Amino acid sequence: MPIPSDYKELLKILNRHRVRYLIVGAYAVIHYTEPRYTKDLDIWVEPEIKNAKRVYEALKEFGAPLKDISVADFANKNLVYQIGVEPVRVDIINLQSSLRLRKRK
Repeated sequence: MPIPSDYKELLKILNRHRVRYLIVGAYAVIHYTEPRYTKDLDIWVEPEIKNAKRVYEALKEFGAPLKDISVADFANKNLVYQIGVEPVRVDIINLQSSLRLRKRK
């Protein structure tokens, strides 16, 4: 399944801002198994203030609507932030407190 250019651009920006994130959902499944149709890209982010600043700045650069959201919101462990509409929607989901990301090997 080809990755939409908006998704590629967002991931490049997240990497440039050194955001700690993990792709989950259908795109993660597609990477390891047979392709299947999906309507969004799910990204888990660590809800730590340092990472929250990176997420906010990356989304700002991407052009995401941030009028009603702050850096502190991205440090909230209960946040689900959505941009775009299906079939090209992005869900930014804060990791649960018991989960931690490790550096890619």
